[in-house]
Amino acid sequence: MKRLERLLITMGNMVESLLADSVMALVEGSPPLMPGIRREDCKAHEQWLEADKLCLELLASGKLDPAQVRFVWAADKIATALKRTADESLRIGESLCSCADSSPTAGALSATPRMATLTQSMLSDALEALVNRDAVEAAALHLVSRELASLNGQATRELTEGLAGGRIAVPLGAACLGAAQRLARIGDEALEISNQVSRLYRHNQTV
Repeated sequence: MKRLERLLITMGNMVESLLADSVMALVEGSPPLMPGIRREDCKAHEQWLEADKLCLELLASGKLDPAQVRFVWAADKIATALKRTADESLRIGESLCSCADSSPTAGALSATPRMATLTQSMLSDALEALVNRDAVEAAALHLVSRELASLNGQATRELTEGLAGGRIAVPLGAACLGAAQRLARIGDEALEISNQVSRLYRHNQTV
């Protein structure tokens, strides 16, 4: 059980770093970061496979009490959410490679950079709630998710208008629209992590 908890925290730190690199690539226009982002995504995938295997082994052992079953069930869902976050982070970086010569980057275009900052904050807070086993901290992310949804709508509207008016190059605008949608999905995954933490530690304060 402790090994599974350590795996989750390690994977969380890895994915948080991967998202930070993707956000930097998005805001600052840094395609050279991509080789490192791809390596981190591969490592995150390996961590997910290890966590998933361990969850199955623990559940199949028949030796867990109800509280431990809840933890393993939640851990599997959290690991899957982290894997999806890593995948979406990689796609954000990859989408920039098709418009590396366009300028300016998303930082000057719309609400996308603010979305990126908020999404990073949501993931960080969800992982902190996991480490601290804090159901209250986890539940607080529902309010933040509403702000992210509002920013996503703003970013989509501004980018669409910029594309229609010819103020934003098509490759860059398309990449930024895709990035906004992926950031919204990452926010959903952070909310899923927080939901699992909230449910788990609302019923069970120890593993």
